[in-house]
Amino acid sequence: MAGAAEEEPLTEDAFRGVFRTHPAGVAIITAMGERQPVGFTATSLASVSSAPALLSFGVGRKVYDLPAGDHTVVIAQPIRAYQGRQARPLVYLDGHYGSVSR
Repeated sequence: MAGAAEEEPLTEDAFRGVFRTHPAGVAIITAMGERQPVGFTATSLASVSSAPALLSFGVGRKVYDLPAGDHTVVIAQPIRAYQGRQARPLVYLDGHYGSVSR
């Protein structure tokens, strides 16, 4: 890109601002903890493979004290998947949850 060397470095605030306007689907991730079930909502869910079934999601360091960046990417093999009722999709956009019409 012409002039790329002259551009300012990408700041954390600018990067976050770009993704605030990028809608993301919302999923609920659950697992069995040491004593009880645990779960959280994720906007980073992605399919990795269908055979075998593998998915990925990010876990922020604010949730767990993990020693890598501000998120750790988890690759997991689901044992169940539930699509839910046929309703408008839940999305996260500009710091808020909402839905879209089809």
